[in-house]
Amino acid sequence: MNAFTERVGRGAALLDERRPDWWRLVDLDRLDIGSPCDCIAGQLYMGGGNYRNWTMVMDSLGLHAEADEAAHGFDGPGLTGDYTALTEAWRTLIARRREQAQVTA
Repeated sequence: MNAFTERVGRGAALLDERRPDWWRLVDLDRLDIGSPCDCIAGQLYMGGGNYRNWTMVMDSLGLHAEADEAAHGFDGPGLTGDYTALTEAWRTLIARRREQAQVTA
C-alpha cells in the first residue's frame, strides 16, 4: 500500500462514518482532487466549491489543518504528483466498492 492509498483509505473511513454510501454519489468522470468543484468534498458537499465552503466542510469532518486534509486524501501537500495520484487512488477505491456492491446485490 502506498501513501496515497493509505490517505484515501483514512478519508473513505471518515466519510463512511459521516455519510454512508457517499461513494455511490461521486461522478468518477468528473473526479479531480485538484479541483474544488470536482473533488470528493466538492461533489458531496459544496455544489460550486469555494474556499469558505471547503473550510466549513473540512471542519464538519473534524479536519482543521492542511495536514489533516492531506492525511485523509482530501488534499495533497507534501507528495509528488499529489492530485493525479490521489484522484486515481479515490477512483480505484470507489470503483472497487461499486463492483463489490454489484456482486452482493
